[in-house]
Parts: sequence; C-alpha cells; structure tokens
Amino acid sequence: MRDLSNETDVGILQNAVRLMQKELERLVAEVAQLRRENAKLKGQSAKQAQLRLAELEARVQALQNMLFGSSSEKRADEDAPEKPKKANRGHGRREQPDLEVVDVVHELDEADRACTACGERLEPWEGQFETSEEIDVIPRRYVLKRHLRQKYRCACGGCVETAPCPEKLVAGGRYSIELAVDVAVHKYLDHQPLERQVRAMARDGLVVESQTLFDLVDLVAKHGKAAYEQLGARARAAPVAGADETRWPVYGKGQAAKPSKWHAWLLGTDDVVYFEVHDTRGLDAAKSLLGGFSGTLVTDEYGVYQSVGKSIGIRIAHCWAHVRREHLALEKAFPREIEWMLFWMRWMWAVESHAKRADGSVDLDLLARLRGTYSRAATEQIAQLAKSILAAHEPASGIAVAARTMLDAWPSLVAFLDDARVPIDNNASERALRGMVVGRKNHYGSRSRRGSEVAAVLYSLLETAKLVGVDPRVYLRA
Repeated sequence: MRDLSNETDVGILQNAVRLMQKELERLVAEVAQLRRENAKLKGQSAKQAQLRLAELEARVQALQNMLFGSSSEKRADEDAPEKPKKANRGHGRREQPDLEVVDVVHELDEADRACTACGERLEPWEGQFETSEEIDVIPRRYVLKRHLRQKYRCACGGCVETAPCPEKLVAGGRYSIELAVDVAVHKYLDHQPLERQVRAMARDGLVVESQTLFDLVDLVAKHGKAAYEQLGARARAAPVAGADETRWPVYGKGQAAKPSKWHAWLLGTDDVVYFEVHDTRGLDAAKSLLGGFSGTLVTDEYGVYQSVGKSIGIRIAHCWAHVRREHLALEKAFPREIEWMLFWMRWMWAVESHAKRADGSVDLDLLARLRGTYSRAATEQIAQLAKSILAAHEPASGIAVAARTMLDAWPSLVAFLDDARVPIDNNASERALRGMVVGRKNHYGSRSRRGSEVAAVLYSLLETAKLVGVDPRVYLRA
C-alpha cells in the first residue's frame, strides 16, 4: 500500500481518500456481518470467523495508521500527527541568557602563596583564572529610601529651585511604583494572596497591612484603566474572537449570600486578553462584554452566546474540542460508534496541523484549501454518523443526546470551513482563562465589587503581556 505521508499532490490525495473511504466502509460492513455470524456459530466454524474478524479489524487499523501515522487514540492536545521526538537531554545545564553575570574573584590566603618547588612567594598570574559557574539568589531586601532633593538659590535672592521628586502612583505616596507593581504581579500573575504577601514581607523586615497592599494594586489598576479600555476596544474590533466565562466569587458587603452568581467573562484574540467581572452569567453580562463586536465569535455551546449573537447580529462558531470531549465521555459505553466519530475529528485536527509553518504561524491560504476539501469531507462523515446514531438508538440514550445536540448546533460547528481565520476550537480562550481560575483557587475571588474591577484590569494587562511575549512586570511598570 502506498505511503501518503509525504504526498503533496491534492488530486492524488483526494482520489486516495475516496478509495480509502470506500474500502473502510466495505470492511466495516464485512466486520458487522462476521460479528452476526460469529454469534450464531460454534466450534471450528466460530474460530475461523473470529480469525477472519481479527484480520479485517487489523486492516481497518492499518488504513487508520496510513492516514494519521502511528498514533491511534491520542487524547486532548495530541490530536496532531506525531512529530519526531527531541533527544532527551536529561538534567544537563540550561543556558541562562537573561541572568546578570557577577564575577567573584577568589584569591589564595597569604599563608598558601608559597611555591611547593622552591619556597618563593607566588605572584598573581595576570588574566589567568580557573572558571566555574554557580547560580545564586540574592535575598529580597526592602529599604526605606530618603529622597534628598537638593535646593538651589541665586545670589541675588530672587530664585530658589528644588530638584524634582521621583514619579509616584499618588502625590505624597509612601510606597514606590516598583513595590506596587511587585505586589500586583505576585497576586495576579503568581496567584499569591495579599495576606500571604504580608507574611512574606514581614520575614524580610517590612511590616505592612493587607489593606495597604490592596490600596497599591488599586492605584496600579487606576493608572492602567486607559490601557485596559484600549484592550477591550481592540478585542471588539477584531474580525474573530473567542469568549468564555468562569466563576469569580465576590464576598463583599451585600454579596456574601450569593457569591456564586459572579462570573469573570473573557473576550480574547491572537494578541488581546480582555476580562470583565459581572454579578450574573446571563444575557446582560454577555451584551456588556460583546457590545460593539461584529465579527465571528468562537464559543462553547452555552446558550447565552447564541442569544446575544442573534440580538446584536454576530456570527457564532462553536468549538469542536467541546464536542470531542462529550463523545470521549461516551467512548466506553459505545466504543464502535464513538471510534468513528473520533477518527474523523482527528482527521480535522490533522488538517489544522498541516497548515502550520515552522515558526508556529498558520498559512491561511493553505488552510482554506485544506479545509475546503478534507475538513469538509470529515464533517460530512460526522453528520452522517450522527444521523445513523439517532436512527439506531433510543432518543434518551447518551449517544443519541450527544448526536442530537451536535446536529442542532451544526451551522455554528461548520462555520470554520468558510473562514480560515476562525479556529476549529476555543482552546486559546480556555488557556487565557486559566490564570484567573488558578487565582480563584488561591485567593477565592474578591472581597468587594471594586476588588473584582481591579482583578479584571490587572488580569487583562498581565495576561495580554504574557500572550504577546512582553515581560509582564516591565509592561505594567510602563
């Protein structure tokens, strides 16, 4: 059988796919027939039927491997064809290009500077050293800076000038911008609650209250509000964006009885992560997040997105990763049907991987051509499988419910076929939301509405910096 792994001719690949599909359908029909016969047979005839069944199943597996390489049932993030593994480098040295290099010269004690041959004094050999490296840590140190602003006067007595004061977050503030940025980064990027930071600071000599630290991150958020609003405007102006939401409890006064109703909402693009926190998971919050957006929105199957799409006129593209997870959950109960569903879904992700360049970017023209041929064929097969499942299973069975849910959302599921800019899944938004989820597990949300607003601003700024490869601390300081 010809190896198609390196074939680039589209015509040849199309013909091969058609032939393979016919062969697969024939083999599956023969397997089903043999299973029926096997159930009726006994003795030697049954053994022969079992051998024939095993042979056919091996041929089916061989065809699958031809299309997708050696992987058969990879899960989650392993949908793309297998790539050559990098050599295991063990625990060898890692280059540290970002670390400051500090030279420490070690000298012999005077008593050891005697020649072992003649007894004369050893003299330093200029420029000659035995060099080794050691990674060290300089403990964090808080200092109380006294800014002495020099005053100047003229001999005429008519003018006195004073050197300017360093920039501050607020006039007369006692804490530096660097300290405020440090607190914000530790909380919203490293997920360290303010009370935990207070204890760490006390060990290093700084006595401060958690309310003081919140006042500092509040000031940072106020200074970053304009940039935050620009991020929201940029996300809403994008032709394609992803949306998601997660719980963000707010325990402040008046909210203690129902903190679970609060949610953080995400609108994300290739270069923006934008959050809003609302006291609802309903339509009003979605409208606030998406007001002004007119592109294609990639989401899960949460009904609010479909509703807001109709109300403000935006196109919804549903996430195939969510569909895949629903079918994975049914695999043990319905192994044969689910096997084919997963087969064609893997096919679609394999198409996506073939359009990626070496630098990780996507060739949109190539992706559009590949999707138009191969992904469209895969979705057609999935739709046929779903219809056959509905015909063969009770309406209330899990697999029938999954098939019916998928077909109901079908126009949104195949939206990615017509626009190469639309991703096949919403995984990028889920990754961007992960920081807030980890933060919630560490500091349990916010203690006030203002705290939730600060969280939205600072998570947006810091997660966007991470996304585009900018040092979050430097970005926040700027």
